[in-house]
Amino acid sequence: MTKCLESLSAKEYPGRIIIIGRDITGKNEIVIYAITGRSPS
Repeated sequence: MTKCLESLSAKEYPGRIIIIGRDITGKNEIVIYAITGRSPS
């Protein structure tokens, strides 16, 4: 996992991030979506 994160952090524009998982109780699903490295408007 660390190698994946190192190669991702070395990129100028890593793009979109999608994280899917469950909370610590295991009862709720969590989805996180982000866009990174965008130019300022």
